Parts: sequence; C-alpha cells; structure tokens
Amino acid sequence: LQAEHVAVGEDFRFGYERKGNPELLREMGKKLGFSVDVVPKEMEGKRKISSTFIREEIQKGHIKKANHLLGYPYFACGTVVHGKHLGSRLGFATINITPPPEKLLPPFGVYVTQVRIDGRTYRGVTNVGVKPTIEGERLPGIETHIFDFSGELYGERVCVSFFDFLRPEQKFSSVEALRSQVAEDEQRALAYFESCGQGNGEPRSDEKK
Repeated sequence: LQAEHVAVGEDFRFGYERKGNPELLREMGKKLGFSVDVVPKEMEGKRKISSTFIREEIQKGHIKKANHLLGYPYFACGTVVHGKHLGSRLGFATINITPPPEKLLPPFGVYVTQVRIDGRTYRGVTNVGVKPTIEGERLPGIETHIFDFSGELYGERVCVSFFDFLRPEQKFSSVEALRSQVAEDEQRALAYFESCGQGNGEPRSDEKK
C-alpha cells in the first residue's frame, strides 16, 4: 500500500491466525519505513468502549447510555411501508418501516425519537414491536407518530433516531385506551424535548458532563 503512517487500535491483529499485533507492526515500520500510532481504547469507567458493550446496552433498552457510548444517537433507517392506517383514524398518523433482519433492535416498547425526512428533523414517539393491540400484527416493526407533520411518505426512505425509553410495549383493552396512551406518550416526549432545550433532542450541557 506504500503507507507512510499507520494508526491502529491497541487490540489490532493481522496476518496468519491473527498473530500480528501492534508490537510487530512497529518493528515492521522501522524496517519498511512507515511510522505507527497505537490508539488506546476509549473507556467508560473501568470498561473499554466496544461494539459488544454498546450492543449490550441497546439490548437492555438503555438508549441514553448507548447513545453516550456511540457518540451519536442510535438509529434505524428504512423505507416507509403501508400499515393498517389505524393511527390516522385515531387522530395520530404514523409511518411504518420494517428494519432488515440483521438490525439490532432495542426491547419492544415506546421511545422518544426524531425522524429525518428530506434533510429536515421532526420530533416523535416510536413503537418498536408487534403492536399487540392490533389483531394479526406479528412481525417486528418500527412505527412512529411524527409531531407537526402532514403528508404522505410511502416509499420514502427515513431514519429514526432514538433518545429515551418511555414504556414497554403493551396490549390495551380497547382502541380508545390505546388512543389515550399515545396522547400521554406524546406529552411525555414533548416534555423530554423541552428539557433538552431548543427541541432538538440533544442533551443539555449539564447532561453531557
């Protein structure tokens, strides 16, 4: 590759049976004329920040913690597909995306989210799961009620960023009970964004410390 400088992590391995390590790379650099930087792992307390650590936090539903470790909000992208249109009839239109099978999802439940559409960001609440109140819904999906947005998005690609967990997914005794809960979820999400300042979902400066 005719490299002049190589930067690797401290757990970098290469070559046959992954026997090459940063120490060997430094020795090779002296002989072959390239410099080497070995970058230490970022730490969270006494634990190294790794993809395994982040996946564990997502699987536990610790979205705030996962976002802190990632350095950006956990997100899921997909193409908007048709649902059962129940939300529109209840007064809270939603968009549905089906994540790819390999996408790691947080526990089923309702989350404070933002949706990126054509370069603009909208606040919302998102249900991850199988919508148990609706008969016949069994495939895991991501359904988002977007605040202050109107228009059709079918076939559009959107990205949903997750900020906080609100409650587990649950089955309601009636559609009316579901409507009431969604209204409450919306108010709690709006309160979250207000607490962040500017309504952009980013933590306040004192939350970053």
